[in-house]
Formats: sequence, C-alpha cells, structure tokens
Amino acid sequence: MRKKLIALVGAGLVLTGCAAGVSAEPTPTPTPSADPNIAACADFESTFLAGALEMPEYLADWEATRDSIDAISLTAQGDVKTRIQTFVSNWPEMGDFFIWHEFDESNRMLGDIERACAASGADIAVQLTTSD
Repeated sequence: MRKKLIALVGAGLVLTGCAAGVSAEPTPTPTPSADPNIAACADFESTFLAGALEMPEYLADWEATRDSIDAISLTAQGDVKTRIQTFVSNWPEMGDFFIWHEFDESNRMLGDIERACAASGADIAVQLTTSD
C-alpha cells in the first residue's frame, strides 16, 4: 500500500510540474468591427456619381447603376439602408436627369442619404446642381 501511495504522490508531482510549464491561452481582445454603413456610403457616393455625372449611352447603363446601388443598400444597416432603398425605389427617369435636369425630388432623397451617412461617420456629397 505504501508503494502505491508513493507512486501516486510521485505521479502527482510529475503532472503538477508539467502543468506549471503550460501557460493559459491569452484571452483575445475583441476588435471593433467597422461600421458597414461607412463602406456602403463610400460605395454609394462613388457609384452614384459615376453614373450621374456621365450621360449613360443606353437606358440599360442607367438601370445598371440603379442595380449596383440596390446591391450597395443590402450591405448597409438602419437608416442608411432604408434611405438608399427609398432612392432606388424612386429611381429617377433618365430624361429627367440628363435632359431636363429635374433634381429637386432626387436631391431631397440624396440629402436624406447624406444625413444618414453623416450620422454613421461617413461624410458624402451626392446632391446635384445644374451648371446653367
């Protein structure tokens, strides 16, 4: 019995020594994730201005810009998402934009998007003016 007790104590000492050399895994510090609205706002600004400042050759090009902006809205959250989707749902007619320069209603919605983006930390400028 004494041999069993000595063997048990010896094994315990060996295991304790091994455990002492093992360090605990460090607890990872959570990294803050970037607000998806910041990227969505920047993408909206560049995509919309690229489509709006160049007269599309075909209506399909103008509609492709709308589709791209719709895809961008799906990456956003909250007010930014809602306001971009409202703009997409009320997409301006190509003639209103490029021939008659009817920007009032579009600029109202674009201003809504600018304010939502600013509240998320992304300052964008997408409202349009005429040069005449």
